[in-house]
Amino acid sequence: MTTGLVIFAATYLLIAVQRLPFVHLNRPAASLLGAVAMVVFGVLPLVDAYAAIDFDVLVFLLGLMLIVGYLEVGKFFEWAAEWILRRARTPERLLLGVVVGGGLLSALFVNDTVCLVVTPVLLAALGPLRVKPTPYLIGLAMGANVGSVLSVTGNPQNMLVGIWSGTSFGGFLGHMLPVGVGGLAITYGYLR
Repeated sequence: MTTGLVIFAATYLLIAVQRLPFVHLNRPAASLLGAVAMVVFGVLPLVDAYAAIDFDVLVFLLGLMLIVGYLEVGKFFEWAAEWILRRARTPERLLLGVVVGGGLLSALFVNDTVCLVVTPVLLAALGPLRVKPTPYLIGLAMGANVGSVLSVTGNPQNMLVGIWSGTSFGGFLGHMLPVGVGGLAITYGYLR
């Protein structure tokens, strides 16, 4: 049990602090290293490690990544960000569009992807407006995180909940809609 706690703590440290001068691992690599260490040191038998892998979630993530990849190549995210920016007439409306738009996109696609793809478009669009980008970038990050609770495809945790509970996309959305809408309203109100 002590070995398992030490491996868990070391793995958690590697995931949390990615800028150690002597270690250059990203989160997935650190997680994989921790999982391998658990098996190598006998904390978790190999059979149990294989049983812990949920292939439904992996296939679901792969399919979602393929769809997002095609949409990114087709410039869908750039189009969506530009659509929001064209309709925003004031900085407050622009912030509302970024928060709600990031939230809605994250409800359909994984929130990390939305942040990574929309950030460069947002920065490029904010340049000519001569506004500070910080509130809008924070609005995008917060909106994407809050909006991701709306659907099964919003983040990997929701995917696990949806698959294990057998909840449909619509059922999940129906239960989480008040939480997501309320969270987006609070996020916008706070940032404004």
